[in-house]
Amino acid sequence: EETMDLVQRTKYYLEYMDDEEALAKLEDVVYWRDLELEAATGTSKENWRKWNTDGGKIDYQLTEEGIEIYNLGEGLGGIYTRNFTLKPSTEYQLIVKLLGQDMKTDMEVAVTSISGTSTQMRENIFLKDDQVEIYVINFTTTSDIQQEGQRIVFNHPGGTKGCCITKYIMLKKVKDEKK
Repeated sequence: EETMDLVQRTKYYLEYMDDEEALAKLEDVVYWRDLELEAATGTSKENWRKWNTDGGKIDYQLTEEGIEIYNLGEGLGGIYTRNFTLKPSTEYQLIVKLLGQDMKTDMEVAVTSISGTSTQMRENIFLKDDQVEIYVINFTTTSDIQQEGQRIVFNHPGGTKGCCITKYIMLKKVKDEKK
């Protein structure tokens, strides 16, 4: 995981080496996944977990475009990242780059915590077919979370043959803890 983080940072640096503002953002990155890069290297599979409600059949696969999330069932299912650390009462920005393929209903992107308030952020996203879109979502963590128990969740409602391809995820701190 540390090696992939270094590779992703190097790729980002090479893409933006002439843009001081973009490079300054690297300091505040908390969680980062370039899933196209990870798919190309085959390193992302063990970084994801999945869950299903009754009737859900969520699954995913690595493709050259990123991680393809699909649900062959009728119930809700989700995949989520390994746990990482967010600070309480702190403003963050989640940036996700997604591609929809035949999605007839909203996907949901959330940041959750295993301690304190469960849902830190939740956003419904309607994906247009074959169109890559970048979503930028700002949120502030609650004061009751404990560090090392947060994760990003992609929920697929089921009942459609469509899928979501996640190409890129970046979660960065915007402002330090509120006093």
